[in-house]
Amino acid sequence: MKAFRWRFAPTEVKDALEILNELGNRFDSEAFQTVRDILENSFLKDKNEVVNLVKQGVSSQIQVHNAITNLAGDLVESGNYHVYRGALNTVGQDLLRLFDFSTDELVRLGSIDVSFAKKQKADLRKNIKSVG
Repeated sequence: MKAFRWRFAPTEVKDALEILNELGNRFDSEAFQTVRDILENSFLKDKNEVVNLVKQGVSSQIQVHNAITNLAGDLVESGNYHVYRGALNTVGQDLLRLFDFSTDELVRLGSIDVSFAKKQKADLRKNIKSVG
């Protein structure tokens, strides 16, 4: 099914989807599956945006990790992955790990600096404490 959906996608989108698949081998969890499904649909739907960003010099890797960071953070802040205020359930904890991993990857790739990454992580944890 996936191969069919990807068949006519531009190379830049296929690259992003392949990065997601590779990460799926590393993060075999319900949280990653949720993130992957949403992002796969988003990349296929907004293929022109993915292509244009690559043309502007934003690599597929950076796009994928930026998307994971944004989505995982949004999902954790939604309150849907809390057992009670301030405490994440197992899926929420996995989403937080994904957020941290992709934020660290953005630092490694030179997309953001360490101080910005630390602030993003601290802000997310502050928001987790007030949600749920």
